Amino acid sequence: MDEELVAGRRYVWGGLSWDAIAAPGHDMGALVFYCEAEKVLISGDAPWENGFGVVLPDEPGALAAARDTLDRIAALDVTAVFPGHGQPFTGIRAALDRCYQRVEAFSADSTRMAGHALKVMLMFTLLERRKLPLDTLSEYLDGVTVYREYNRAYLRFTPSALAEMLVSELERGGAVRRNGEFLEPALRYSS
Repeated sequence: MDEELVAGRRYVWGGLSWDAIAAPGHDMGALVFYCEAEKVLISGDAPWENGFGVVLPDEPGALAAARDTLDRIAALDVTAVFPGHGQPFTGIRAALDRCYQRVEAFSADSTRMAGHALKVMLMFTLLERRKLPLDTLSEYLDGVTVYREYNRAYLRFTPSALAEMLVSELERGGAVRRNGEFLEPALRYSS
C-alpha cells in the first residue's frame, strides 16, 4: 500500500513508533524520523556527522529553514543517528555544533555558501563519471549553467581560477585526487 508520509504523524515500522518531523533546508519538503523509545534518529540530509545536505544560496529561506531543522533535532533525546550519507554515529551534539557553525558561516558569507554548493555539485558529477579531464575542467564548468551563474553572481573567478579553487579545496578536504591528466574521487567506488 502506498502512503504519503506527513510531518507530525506517528508511524509504526518494525514494531517501533516513529515520529515524522519536518526537516526543510536542503530539501524544503524533507522529513526525519525519530523513535523516542530507542532514541534513534533517521536524519536523511540533516544532519550528517560532519555537515548537512547542500543548501543553495539562491533558495529563499532555505538556510533559515535548515537552522530551524537543527533546532528541532537538538530538542530530541538522541543517542544514535542514521544519516542519508555516511556512517551511523552517536555524537549528535558535536555533529549539531558543526552544522550550526556551517549555518553561521554561510549566513555571514554567501560566497562561501555558493563555493560549497559548487564543490558538492562537482563531487557528485565526479562520483557519477569517476573521472574528469583536468585540462578541460574549466571549459566544462563554464559550459554548465549553474557553475557559470553562481560564479558570475557570487565568486567572480575566471573559469580556470574557479576550476583550480574547486579542485584545490576538494583535494585539501581529501575528497579528490589528481591522477595524471584526470581528477578522480579519493575513494574508489565499484558498480
